[in-house]
Amino acid sequence: DKITGQELTIYITQSGQLTPTIKEKLSAKTRSYEMDTSMITKNATVEARLRTVLNISGVPSYVEGSTIKRNFKILYG
Repeated sequence: DKITGQELTIYITQSGQLTPTIKEKLSAKTRSYEMDTSMITKNATVEARLRTVLNISGVPSYVEGSTIKRNFKILYG
């Protein structure tokens, strides 16, 4: 009940170059996110970080509860 939202940041690296990142504000109850991968080339590296936004009295409302980091490869685009 102290989680007020989530912040998803996706980093995509193609041919050794970091492309623009994707940032999304998600609700506290979001359990999935669909991303259009049509613009991603084969063998790109994707890193997704999910940050939890907490609301605890006496603490600023924007607190990093934890960061979940996932890496995966796009096998075809």
